[in-house]
Amino acid sequence: MDALQEPASAPTPDPNSILIFDWDDTICPSSAIDVHKAHTLADFPPTDKKFFQEISKVASKTLSLAAELGTVLIITNSDDGWVRFSAEKFLPDLLPSLDSPSIEIVSARTRYESLYPGQPLCWKAAAFAHEVNERFQNLDKENHSKDDENDTVDTSVSPLSTPRVRRNSIVMTDVPDSSSSLLSPQIDSNKRSGNPAQTVTPPGSMEKPSVMDRLDSSSSNPKEEEKKESDSPPAPPLPQPRRQVISFGDSLEERTACKIVASQLHAVPKSVKFLSHPSPVLILGQLEMLNRYMSVVVGCGEGLDLEISKEQAVEEAERRLGGKGWEKGKCKEEVRGEGERGREEREV
Repeated sequence: MDALQEPASAPTPDPNSILIFDWDDTICPSSAIDVHKAHTLADFPPTDKKFFQEISKVASKTLSLAAELGTVLIITNSDDGWVRFSAEKFLPDLLPSLDSPSIEIVSARTRYESLYPGQPLCWKAAAFAHEVNERFQNLDKENHSKDDENDTVDTSVSPLSTPRVRRNSIVMTDVPDSSSSLLSPQIDSNKRSGNPAQTVTPPGSMEKPSVMDRLDSSSSNPKEEEKKESDSPPAPPLPQPRRQVISFGDSLEERTACKIVASQLHAVPKSVKFLSHPSPVLILGQLEMLNRYMSVVVGCGEGLDLEISKEQAVEEAERRLGGKGWEKGKCKEEVRGEGERGREEREV
C-alpha cells in the first residue's frame, strides 16, 4: 500500500503583498453585457450562459487563491454597489466569494470623482494610493508593537548567575526568484537586490578560567553588569520585508496606477494586463491562466509587466472546457462571433 501524504496546510497570506483586481472586463464581462443590452443572465443565449457560469467558478477560485497569498482588493471605476449588483444579475455563483471578509471592494469613482472630475486615471491612482498606503501603515504599526515587546530585557539577577542579555538576530537575506513566468514577461528595470549576508565570526580561543576566577566573576556587582549591558551598542535594525503591489486589469489605468503607487511606497510593482473589450470566452481563459500562474507572479522577486495574448486566453478556455463536451476550436468561433457583434455595435 502506498504511503499516504498528509495534506498541505493552507498558506498564510502575506500582508506585504497587495493584490488588486479590476472588475469590469477583468472578472465581469461588461462589454458583452453592453453589446447584448442584457439586464439579466436570462437575456443571453444558452452558449453565453454557459460561459458566464464557468466564469463564476473560475473567478471564485481566482479570488480564493489570491486571498491565500496576500491582501485582496477589487478597485473599480464604476459606481459604488455596481460590483455586487452586476454579480447578482450575471455571476450569482460568485457572490459568496465577494461577500468573504478577505475581499474588499472599493469604488474609486465614488470616492474621488469630485476631486478629479472627468479623470478616471486619477480616481484609480488615488484609490490605489490610499488603500495600499493605509494597509502598509497599519502593518508598520503592528511590526513596531512587536518590536517593542521583543526589546523588553530581563535584567533580574539570581545568585551565581549573570544577567540575561538580548542576542542579536541573524537574518537570512532574500534571494531574488529567478523563475520566469510563461506569460512573456518584461522584467522591470527596478530590481531589488538582497542585503549582504551577515557572517558570524566565532570567538577566539581562551584559557580555561580557574576556580577563583569563576568565583570572582559570580560575585561581581549586578549594577556594574547592568551598566555594561546598557553601554553595549544596540542591535542593528532588521531589514524590511519585500513589499509588492500587484494589479490585474484590462486597461492601462491599473498598470499606471500600480507603478505610481509602488514607486511612492518603495514597493515592487507587478502588473498583469488583460485584453481590452474581451468576450466571455477570453475572460474565462485569462482567469484560468492566472490561476495557473498566480503563485509564480506573486513569488517572483522582481518587478513584472505582463500581458496575456488572445491566443493564450483562447487556449486556456479550450483547455478548461475540453472535458465538458466542447468541440476543439469552438472557443475560437465564439471569439470571432463576439468580435463581429462588438464591431457592429460600435459602428451603430
